[in-house]
Amino acid sequence: MLFSTEFFIADSEMDTEAINLEVSYKPSDWRPYLLKARKGSLLVTTLFIFISIFIVYIAASHFIAEQLSTEARVSAIAFLLTVPALALAINLIAIERLARAISSRKSVALSVTEAGIASAGEFRTAAFEWKAYKRAVEHKDRFVLISDHGGLLIPKRCFKSNAQVAAFRDLIRKSLEGPFHEQWHHNS
Repeated sequence: MLFSTEFFIADSEMDTEAINLEVSYKPSDWRPYLLKARKGSLLVTTLFIFISIFIVYIAASHFIAEQLSTEARVSAIAFLLTVPALALAINLIAIERLARAISSRKSVALSVTEAGIASAGEFRTAAFEWKAYKRAVEHKDRFVLISDHGGLLIPKRCFKSNAQVAAFRDLIRKSLEGPFHEQWHHNS
């Protein structure tokens, strides 16, 4: 492990052994959350551009119908459809770049106990009691713990074994005060 988190939660506070993880991310871990978080702004931006250009097209329709050739009218319609699609593509590329930037960060060491979750990265450390997390969701390939100020995404590939995944799941059920949703059925 790159960083130690043992100083956050004293051994006397734990009834069970800590679950220690080395968490690193791939762009595919973040892509769904970034898309979901920016879905509204992507749609609003794309619709705003389309409607704006459409209004200009309608306002200029008399000029377009009488003064422009058929090729120019087809070009205007193509422009009407292409610009919003291009804006959407640019925003999707920005989301992908952000997912890759987040994934390129160094790994984070996590220590999970009945007292909470401690993390240590290259330039920061943090410890959160279970009360900080309002709810948790288990997906087929990851756990997501949600707080009022963000959350924690833990890919299942970071666990050393299925037994460690099961121990983490049991610890969530035991320690989390809010709801724990299992959005996939596991064999345990």
